[in-house]
Amino acid sequence: GEPYFAIYNMAVNCCSTTTQFEDAATRQFEHVARVSSPSWARIGKRTGEQNVFSVESVWNQRDLVKKQKRHFKRSNVLSFRLPSNERGKIDYKLWQTPCPTELSNFGMVSVSPSQKFLAVLKNESDGANGGDKKQYLEIWQSDCLIHCVKLCDSKKHGTVYDDATFGVLEWSTAEDQLLFIAERHRPKAISYFDKNADTTSGDGDHVRGAEHLFYEDWGELLTGHHCPVPVVFSLDTQQCQAINDISHDLSVGQAIWGPNGEGLVFVGWDNKPRRLGLIYCSNRKSAVYYWNFKDSTLETLSATEMAVASPRLSPDENKLVYLQSRVGGPHRSCVKLMLLEFRTRNVKTLVDVVDVPDGNSFPGLYVETLPTRCWSQDGSKVVFSSIWQSRKEILCVDVLSGSVCKISPDGMIGCWSVFDVFDDMAVFSFASPISPPCLMIGQLSDSKMKVGSTVPSVQIENIITIGASHCHYEGDMTWEIISLKPSGGDHIKSISYEAVLIKPATTTDVKPPMIVTPHGGPHSCYMSDFMVGNAALCLLGFAVLSVNYRGSIGFGQASIDALLGNVGTMDVHDVQEAAVHVIQSGVVDSARIVVHGGSHGGFLSAHLIGQFPVSVSSHVICLSTTVPCTCAGLLHGCLCEEPSHWFSSNG
Repeated sequence: GEPYFAIYNMAVNCCSTTTQFEDAATRQFEHVARVSSPSWARIGKRTGEQNVFSVESVWNQRDLVKKQKRHFKRSNVLSFRLPSNERGKIDYKLWQTPCPTELSNFGMVSVSPSQKFLAVLKNESDGANGGDKKQYLEIWQSDCLIHCVKLCDSKKHGTVYDDATFGVLEWSTAEDQLLFIAERHRPKAISYFDKNADTTSGDGDHVRGAEHLFYEDWGELLTGHHCPVPVVFSLDTQQCQAINDISHDLSVGQAIWGPNGEGLVFVGWDNKPRRLGLIYCSNRKSAVYYWNFKDSTLETLSATEMAVASPRLSPDENKLVYLQSRVGGPHRSCVKLMLLEFRTRNVKTLVDVVDVPDGNSFPGLYVETLPTRCWSQDGSKVVFSSIWQSRKEILCVDVLSGSVCKISPDGMIGCWSVFDVFDDMAVFSFASPISPPCLMIGQLSDSKMKVGSTVPSVQIENIITIGASHCHYEGDMTWEIISLKPSGGDHIKSISYEAVLIKPATTTDVKPPMIVTPHGGPHSCYMSDFMVGNAALCLLGFAVLSVNYRGSIGFGQASIDALLGNVGTMDVHDVQEAAVHVIQSGVVDSARIVVHGGSHGGFLSAHLIGQFPVSVSSHVICLSTTVPCTCAGLLHGCLCEEPSHWFSSNG
């Protein structure tokens, strides 16, 4: 219908019919959708072999035929010899399995500390028509399956969580137990009128008349998450033990084993007064707790009027780092990195909130989750990734001084994501808007002292690529980060923001049409990452402008706070000015501009159409779809030759 004609007429490489354009767009998206990306990686070391490491990684890829995401595992072994002098080159050998191994019905995976065991949580359905959901815990050793346990068969717990907010799958140091998070067991609800229900067992595992009771859950993408509890699985007995003595007022998640395996450290979210949406709102009240197995006591380790995440214990089990932010206000903010001395229980701030960064300097931490293993071997540094304006950088924090050092390799701008740090080796991925993700491994090393600094800087050296996509687009597209400053001179208008522009690489004088995409949130960010949809549009001949308006994360807390009370004006004008800036630069066709967004981005798209109304001119192709006031759908509009006005057409 009309939407395809609109896009078809805007395309640079015009086809003779809409059907031809649809076919070309389908083929292009199918090609880009083959790009796989790593979602998990872990370093191992061969026993008794120096400088020989293994890397296990899990990748995912779209399957457009089955309409699902497929997961597969890759295995690498790396042997290297360091150069004898500073100018020498590293000598290495890399072995990789020729074909990946698919992880069907994959939930979570965990490698034991000695690499002797592999634990896999699988989610399956009984029956050909997708019957009841079943979960299995598989334990693999070497090349064989040694345990396969059907979970939820007992009355110890409910569904096991495999999401990033609550879910964990952690081996104990002795490798005889596994820790995970599951729904607290609830007696089966039966009707008063169900004459066939078995109520003679006398075990109290049923309750009449409760089948229609409402139970609060944690909202979007966490529906069914009512009351999570930690569960310990014993390999010896193959039995699960849920820790139900923890207060029912807490939802437990992100649990790790405490020092010497004598307890658990976890994040507990307050269930009262309400369970509100959590997946996109990291500002919910929570604290770090310690559960002591010996005397079944619960101890609060952090401040109780804050929001916390990602407790991580040091190799010597004496130091604990975690993320902390304020409760309420923007749903995502600049976070603090906190340090707790486990023996003394002393807590201090390692990295504080940055209000207004100086130019391109450190803007503060914008991290949702720390890597499961993020400590250096000597326990003096923590390594992880954080959003830095429109990029994602690798950071190293010295726990003695609290100094922050950006250690992303030089010369490559984009999105760096750390997966694992072990034995002063780090495995991480890199991607950019025109470069699909690749997996790398490198060595952490202290470089020479910086002039005027008392803390040695850290570098990642001897970087080796161990996994990369077969797709390459560097010659087909170009991209840049555009720095912008709003007009005006007051404090709020002095806060800068950015936009990421990708466009087709062409040698002709034909200017491409442009799609302007404000992100949702509003407190989120477009990183300089590879996005399948944007890449496919660019390969079809469109330029894509992704705007990180004021209120986006990665630019300092003042930028986030500036949007409060200015939604619908400040963010709208930032997107407008970004589009005008690109149009006036002369790199896109000013008569063929579309605005497109979902969620808060859809809200902004509607405002852009409504705040700058004029009559639709004949040479402007417009596309608009109406959605409910939730703005959850996509809203489209376009910009005319006069860049101060936006148009929409309902056809």
